[in-house]
Amino acid sequence: MASGPLLDAKTSSRSSRLVEQGAAGGRLLNTRISARGFRLHDQSADGSSQPQMAGQVFFRHLTQQLVKSSHRERAERRATVIERLRSSSEPLTYIGTLLDQCVIEHRSEGIDIAIDVLSHFGVQVIDYARQFWKKDVGRWHDEAASTRHHVNDDIWYVLLRAAGASGLDVWQKIPMLSYCAADGTPNVREASIRALADVGNQVAIRLIKRLGGTDPSVMVREAAEEVLDDLEG
Repeated sequence: MASGPLLDAKTSSRSSRLVEQGAAGGRLLNTRISARGFRLHDQSADGSSQPQMAGQVFFRHLTQQLVKSSHRERAERRATVIERLRSSSEPLTYIGTLLDQCVIEHRSEGIDIAIDVLSHFGVQVIDYARQFWKKDVGRWHDEAASTRHHVNDDIWYVLLRAAGASGLDVWQKIPMLSYCAADGTPNVREASIRALADVGNQVAIRLIKRLGGTDPSVMVREAAEEVLDDLEG
């Protein structure tokens, strides 16, 4: 299992070229900042106190209520979950709980809800993605495993779409999205294409065009064609 930087010397070359080529003709992104901005780091793990555990249990309950809520109740319960996550001292743990409830337990109802909530937490989403990548990257590089759908692909779909739709500056989003679009599983690459479409600026469009023309997966190429039709009309 890889444990080094997400964009290290061996893995970053293709995604860095994609950023540079996508930016050609427009404002060139600072690729040194981009590469540095998406590195793994190990967070210090303090022992969980009883109040922290109780807070996590309560947040799980709030998330369950949100997923199961009626259309009439949803806006209020969504706001409650967002506020609870915003005030948490352990946001990455709470994001994990949200993903567990929305994606693992209630996939059909929960994926859009999770994207909606997490789009308010761009920085934390990227931090969580760094940690999640550390656990999942071995699967990306196993050709047999990467061609099969895995629940982690659904989690990446949520993380990538939430990052793309977040209020972060483009230079903060592009490194994660371009890396995953270049090196992820086919499902991760497709999700990255759709997240780049959520960004929607000229750099993102150029990246989508390049990926759409070169990706070995028909699914990814078709996703690129679909989003470009929407973006360019």
